[in-house]
Amino acid sequence: MSGLRLVLLSIVIGLSAMAIMGYSIAQTTYPRHVNPAEITEEAPPDLLLVTIYGGVVDAASKGNYTEAVSRLKEAYRVYAPEPLRFIINRFHELLSDEVSLLNQTDVQIELARIFIEQGFTRNASKHLQEASTALAKARIIHTELEAASRELTRAIPMPLGGQLRTLALLIEAYGLDIDELAEMLKGIQPAHTSLTISVEEAEAWVGSDVAVIGALSLEDGTPLEGRLVTITIDGAPAAEAVTGRGGVFRTTLRIPYIYKPKISVQALFKPSGADVGALAASKSNEVEVNLLYLAPRLEVWLDRERVLPTESLTVTGLVDVPGLEVWLEGLNRTLRGIVDERGGFRFTFTVPPDAAEGPQTLKIRTSARHVYAPATAAVRVEVYRIPLELEVEVPPLSLAGLPSVVRGLLRGPMDGVEGAVVRVEGFGAVSVVETDGEGRFEAQLLVPLTHSSGWHQVTILVNPSEPYYKTTGINVASLILNPYLLIIPLGLAAFLTNNLFSLRRTKPHAVVSEDALPEAPEPAAGEISQLSLIYLKAAEIVAVVTGEELRASDTVRGYLDRVRPKLGRSVESFERLSFMLEEEVYGGVMQDVSEALTLLEKLRSTLGVVEL
Repeated sequence: MSGLRLVLLSIVIGLSAMAIMGYSIAQTTYPRHVNPAEITEEAPPDLLLVTIYGGVVDAASKGNYTEAVSRLKEAYRVYAPEPLRFIINRFHELLSDEVSLLNQTDVQIELARIFIEQGFTRNASKHLQEASTALAKARIIHTELEAASRELTRAIPMPLGGQLRTLALLIEAYGLDIDELAEMLKGIQPAHTSLTISVEEAEAWVGSDVAVIGALSLEDGTPLEGRLVTITIDGAPAAEAVTGRGGVFRTTLRIPYIYKPKISVQALFKPSGADVGALAASKSNEVEVNLLYLAPRLEVWLDRERVLPTESLTVTGLVDVPGLEVWLEGLNRTLRGIVDERGGFRFTFTVPPDAAEGPQTLKIRTSARHVYAPATAAVRVEVYRIPLELEVEVPPLSLAGLPSVVRGLLRGPMDGVEGAVVRVEGFGAVSVVETDGEGRFEAQLLVPLTHSSGWHQVTILVNPSEPYYKTTGINVASLILNPYLLIIPLGLAAFLTNNLFSLRRTKPHAVVSEDALPEAPEPAAGEISQLSLIYLKAAEIVAVVTGEELRASDTVRGYLDRVRPKLGRSVESFERLSFMLEEEVYGGVMQDVSEALTLLEKLRSTLGVVEL
């Protein structure tokens, strides 16, 4: 019979171990998931929408339409379930259209105001009309927006009336501004002027002078004498002239050193003094002048097409204009030189250690000088690093509570690489070491006692000390076995097996008082201690009361944390039993069995459980 018991006990223990191992490995392989059909879509929070809409209206009322548009983009990112999506999107679109129209109105009003101040009444009238059109569209949109607001507040109760009233007041304020400017235009009845110019030369060298001739008059042809006229080049003031007899003026215009195909010349008349309010400002026709200049010929060469960090690189070039300044920009450097009397130049520099890998562009440019325009050129050089070979040896099996040793070899094109920093990370621990003279390294990772059994990833990252080597790394899998997690289920299996055979005995059991129990002898190898049996009996009582069974995968501390909320004041007895078992199993400190029995009876008494 004892042989059969041993066989059955071995089978139970083996099945328990395989179940625990399988459960641990499965946990590292198959993540939990959620059934999408069980997820209920929720409406967006009303406070969030009110805050966003309030920010949009507040920014618009202050004339900060850039901020208003930015806040509107936040509203579009708010998720809404399908039934509400159409209603919310409709409100968003109408609010966006109204903000856009109010922005147009604001811009046109401001332009009209500026042109009135400058005397350009025709331009002012045009922009004022555009402001009126945009504002009329905004009024129509606002009516639709109020209807959409009522529909939205029925779906999501939130106060939007205040924001819409603010927009309505803003529309009325813009209307008053337009009426005010229109009245100002009615009070201004200036005589419209006409301004014309011509340039004697259709093309000119940069830096040269050209003659500009023009005339200023009223629209009926009456010449205007003694008025100041400004000549502009591409919109920037460049010269001034005063009209003489017949309203004609003539001036010399210096062509700036602008190196582009053509420029635009125009004249501008702004009333001043007594002419303000009597004469309208005017602009002349635009006249284009083709520019003449010389473009130097620039050629550039590299001494190599591929380069390593910290290597030397030489850039050589030729320019057909000696004495020019020349600059090289690229690879985080800016170098300056002078073109020699033969038109040559040379730059030699060291490639930075932190230079990025891949094709890099070097830009070379020369300075402008008189009729010579700046010249530019670009060359590309490939920065590369030498790849390294990494060999790693990880133990095929490691035990929890013991160090796992990771060894490796780092090799370059010729031999091992010395001084590389190796970072080994795994099992929740990190070890940083350096390679020796042969490129070898050894790192230890302590596997925690709490680590579950199964496959775990170990990451090795190598950063060479020399910048011309590539960083490298590798991920490897290591199998961890935690025998401590098997103690409780194996003890339970032995206990159940022993009880199974005890039930088959017919002899009555004598009742022994707790005081008569002898001290627990130290368990022999392979036996289950009396404290373990007492703990399993306590766990059986706890399971009856809490409904939480002791699972094969539970640790002592894990099961205690799981049942603690359901035990109430009885938790002290079970907590003390759990700590005693941990001290005996993990710390090797034998515990007082009589104290354990007392705690068991106290637990049974406080929970009101009769003998099981």
